[in-house]
Amino acid sequence: MKTYNGDMESLKDKILTYAGLVLVLVGAAVFIIGVFVSNNGSIAALGLFLFVPGAIVFYWLYQQSKPDSQSELNDTTSKETIPEQEISTASVEPTLPELSPLKKFLIQEHKTNKAKGDAFEKFCGDLFGAMRWSVLRTGGSGDRGVDLIVTRHDGPGPDTRCVVQCKYQESPVPPTDVRDALGTLNSNNAQLAIVVTTASFTSGALTTADENKGRVWLIDGTELDDLATKYLL
Repeated sequence: MKTYNGDMESLKDKILTYAGLVLVLVGAAVFIIGVFVSNNGSIAALGLFLFVPGAIVFYWLYQQSKPDSQSELNDTTSKETIPEQEISTASVEPTLPELSPLKKFLIQEHKTNKAKGDAFEKFCGDLFGAMRWSVLRTGGSGDRGVDLIVTRHDGPGPDTRCVVQCKYQESPVPPTDVRDALGTLNSNNAQLAIVVTTASFTSGALTTADENKGRVWLIDGTELDDLATKYLL
């Protein structure tokens, strides 16, 4: 019923608007004829009589319709902009990737500023343990640079005993550290020296490793991150 009444009111306004416009046009025509064609004052007065009410009705209805049109325009604009706002908000929602175990460790150690060497040795021990190697932590005074002794179980063949040096640092590891690790093999009855670092290795260190293939394994920060992601996640 409300919609029907609204439609009737709108139709009535349109009829009155057109009627006012017709009165304006007819009144103007009659006035022109009375003044310029027949030179008859009565006809000119009749034209004014028709023109003035028609102009008043037309102007009043025109002014009445303006607020409704503006309101409809605002509603339409608001409806059109809401989806754009929703899309814009959704597009800036952050999506944070899952950090690897190594990156989490480095961030945590940077925040706490604890004894980084000891914490890194434990991190490496946890990694080798996750790889199903036996782990013995030996780091401390008199360890001669050996932080861990790990044993790789090679199935039916003999196990491989390894000495591990853990280098928590930002600068590349030099060849002297690789040679030191190799120098601890005999005293620990080990077959493989492993040097693990959060950084990288100098070209000299890589050359030393190439000269001792099968006796040393260098794990830089990139490979360490890959191993930690594979076994510690």
